[in-house]
Amino acid sequence: MKKFFSNPVVAVLLTVVVVIGSVVLNTRTRLGKQCEAVSGLFYSPDRASEASIADSLRTLCNASEQLVLLGVKYDVDDAEEAMDALDEIRDAIRNQSRDMDNLFEEYQDLLKDTFSLESALSRMTLSEADEASYASAQHAASDAKAAIDSSSYNDTVRGFLKRYHQFPTPQIAKLSGVTLPTLFA
Repeated sequence: MKKFFSNPVVAVLLTVVVVIGSVVLNTRTRLGKQCEAVSGLFYSPDRASEASIADSLRTLCNASEQLVLLGVKYDVDDAEEAMDALDEIRDAIRNQSRDMDNLFEEYQDLLKDTFSLESALSRMTLSEADEASYASAQHAASDAKAAIDSSSYNDTVRGFLKRYHQFPTPQIAKLSGVTLPTLFA
């Protein structure tokens, strides 16, 4: 056995394995923590003055739900379709999903459904109480969308990816099982 380890070729191979292993482990530890911190800004922004995208999505879901209830009450076609997108977004946020592509797709579906409901309800004669509920929901949905659009999350992710998205970091990250943060876009 001593002869085996004293062979220069074996020594070089062992050195290469140890170096690669330590690079992968170091990447998993350090870059993984940084990626988690950046991805976590989706749920907890680093600015106290800013709502998280997750909080704004919750607000949008609540406003959309109000519109769905009005749509059901006034028999608007496809009013209940928005509930599917609402449920998907709420589940993803509850589970603190990091699948931004899927979340963004659901968000786009919800916006489309919400716009359709707003449009249909705006052409109807609503009771005074329902008109107030409609206006409140419409205002809340608009504010939530504006907060999402102005969120610093995507800028932070872009800056992070610009710094770390150069060879060999993405390849080593993939090899070590680290998931780089993704844009909510």
